[in-house]
Amino acid sequence: MAQQVLVIDDHPTIAELLAIHLTSGFEIDDAANSEQMHTRLQNKKYDVAVLDLELKDGHNGLEHIVKLQESGTRVLIYSRWHYVGSYKKRKPNATLNRQ
Repeated sequence: MAQQVLVIDDHPTIAELLAIHLTSGFEIDDAANSEQMHTRLQNKKYDVAVLDLELKDGHNGLEHIVKLQESGTRVLIYSRWHYVGSYKKRKPNATLNRQ
């Protein structure tokens, strides 16, 4: 039986990339916002969710983690790289400590 994967991201490219690379043994659905995520969770059981913490619909990504875990779904969390660039604009003198 195929593993059920829910990709929650407001950029469809992520779900498309996963669908290309996870070709065998995975069934991938996507949700572009919080409302779609809740609808999908009501209608289907997922083994794992890939969650972008920074959806543009204004909902807190941490709340999504709780909802997903309550449904029995394991969660893989990520945030797209553009966040680092936006942080650097707000904090131009910020540096990484690489010691």
